[in-house]
Amino acid sequence: MKIGKYEIKHPIIQGGMGVGISWDKLAGTVSKEGALGVISGVG
Repeated sequence: MKIGKYEIKHPIIQGGMGVGISWDKLAGTVSKEGALGVISGVG
């Protein structure tokens, strides 16, 4: 899977779960493993 110049090794997306779960640490760890990490926004 390609997004612009970035390529994702594994077709796995960690979805935004909100309320303090999908922050930088989880999204960064998922991305380092070759999948797509998502940071949620709740307002």
